[in-house]
Amino acid sequence: MRTQLIRRTDELEAIADQWRGLTLPSPLQSPDWLIPWWQVYGGGNRELAVLAVYENDGRLVGLCPWYVETRPTGRSLRWLGDGAACSDHAGIGFARNAAPDVTGTIVDWILHADPRCWSRMTLEAVDADNRLLEPLVSGVERRGWLITTRAEPGSCSIALPQSWDDYLMMVSKNHRKRCRKWQREFFDTGRARVEVATEPADAFAAFEQLVLLHNRRRQSAGSCGAFEDARFLRFHQLAIHRLARRGAVQLRLLRVDGQLVAAEYLLVDDDALYAYQSGLCDVGAAVSAGSLSILSLVRSAIDEGRSRVDLLRGAEPYKLSWGAVHRPAQTIIARRPTMAGLLQTCFDNALHQARCFGKRFIEGAQLADSRNVA
Repeated sequence: MRTQLIRRTDELEAIADQWRGLTLPSPLQSPDWLIPWWQVYGGGNRELAVLAVYENDGRLVGLCPWYVETRPTGRSLRWLGDGAACSDHAGIGFARNAAPDVTGTIVDWILHADPRCWSRMTLEAVDADNRLLEPLVSGVERRGWLITTRAEPGSCSIALPQSWDDYLMMVSKNHRKRCRKWQREFFDTGRARVEVATEPADAFAAFEQLVLLHNRRRQSAGSCGAFEDARFLRFHQLAIHRLARRGAVQLRLLRVDGQLVAAEYLLVDDDALYAYQSGLCDVGAAVSAGSLSILSLVRSAIDEGRSRVDLLRGAEPYKLSWGAVHRPAQTIIARRPTMAGLLQTCFDNALHQARCFGKRFIEGAQLADSRNVA
């Protein structure tokens, strides 16, 4: 096997079709998500550093979507799409049955890379059960690299049965009653209707409506909507344009009594729907539009034969009420075995312990106050 370090966007575009042919953790690791991210968030103190692994016959068998970020504390190798974009399930793309050989090649490349290029790897939003990434981490750790991990919010996912009735038996009795009531009062009567936009022009128009709903909802709560950030908005405009051309995105608009009350922004692959972002109007809250939207989403996924609805980052109680299971995640930091690396690792560990102590102290104080009030 041979490796190539890709430094330019046009070189990424040249292998985009082969990249899509790899087994990817989710659409959030596809070129149609990560190339737009780099077009918007790259440059400045960030340099593209995607590692491609090829068989001797020229076939792409592995891809590490990385970039290098320079800060006063040093240079760090990071995932494309990290940070505010919340690209969950980060990982390496592999050709079928090639993972062990590809991982060994990547480890060898890391160990022999020029230490001046970067001093650490910061791998954010890695699923804790990602077995394909574990050999890479253990491979560098065996060579003395210093590993630090910290827990991240993780994600929630609903494993779907073959029928809607079977799904209802997965949730609590009270939630099952609510679902049947919503179905009967809104969908069976025709009061609630869902429009699904997948074509580029339709998806883009629906996305604009979602942005309005999302930002207005956040503003009414006294905060800023995510899409008020110009770069964040531009990234999604570029990504939706690319994803829609490949049938990898859905924008779902929910109307109740003819009025738009909720919108969902979903990524799609053969196995699952990924609920990335939503919008809800004030009137929608009065008719449980958020719940109606999820009900429609889950039912559609079952009807389409999908095995999963991924609700992505966060373990909010409402996700669990729909039968979702929490999937823990972590950030992995690997540093070269140098004195600087040792000091930074010790500092990270001390800071983490201080934060945990502070959190326990605050929780204890809040519990004591509640008891005193009682």
